[in-house]
Amino acid sequence: MCPLCLKKEFRFIKSISAHNLAQIYSKELNFNTYNYIDQNLDLLECAVCSLQTWFPIISSPSELYSHLQNFSWYYQEHKWEYDICKKLVDKDKTILEVGCGTGSFRLHIKSGSYTGLEFNPTLQDPEIHNQTVESHSLERAAYYDCAFSFQVLEHTTCALTFLQGLGHSVKCGGTIAISVPFNSSYLQYADGFALNLPPHHLTRWHIPSLLYAAKILNCNLESLHFNKFNSLDYETRFVNDPETHIGNSVLAIYRKL
Repeated sequence: MCPLCLKKEFRFIKSISAHNLAQIYSKELNFNTYNYIDQNLDLLECAVCSLQTWFPIISSPSELYSHLQNFSWYYQEHKWEYDICKKLVDKDKTILEVGCGTGSFRLHIKSGSYTGLEFNPTLQDPEIHNQTVESHSLERAAYYDCAFSFQVLEHTTCALTFLQGLGHSVKCGGTIAISVPFNSSYLQYADGFALNLPPHHLTRWHIPSLLYAAKILNCNLESLHFNKFNSLDYETRFVNDPETHIGNSVLAIYRKL
């Protein structure tokens, strides 16, 4: 069943064996995926919403993210999306950021009311809550002027409930901004790139899927923004002669109806 639209019509894209997956993660990240994935995985594309999902769906283990903290390049203090999204915020707006990490985005905005959601029980910060967006939206329905989620959606096991929670938390006329890896870029050919494979990335997003997401959010899709190609990006080493006209991630900005 598609985790975005719940339909069961798929097109086969490709497979990866548990053995090959383990080799990729071991070589690139020194992480053992055999502890979590012991079967072959199939990448299937939904015939309705075009979302690509690795099946069977396997939750990302917390041990993986703890391990990734050892790499200085993984948790970034600045992301290219910040430069666009900070223009959507002023000091009078209430802000929600889902998957906020340590809350670095708030340092780039002027809002007087910031709430972050992050699964990190060791993080002691009064503005950041160890809570899902699904449960948070029940407490603060139609509360926020703006909601942001940068490079989080591709990690979730159920995109539908994540987006429903995000949409439910924002006022009518409010703004929702979501960024994901753009798998219509050269990224789709980076087969040896561990971080674009389970158990790290569970889904792959393209423009039709982001358009479908607008229905779930009860929004209009207002604009799409793409990062610039950077030959120094880690991912480029896994692709021979990558396309350079577009970068490897996309930011979708929605307006709540």
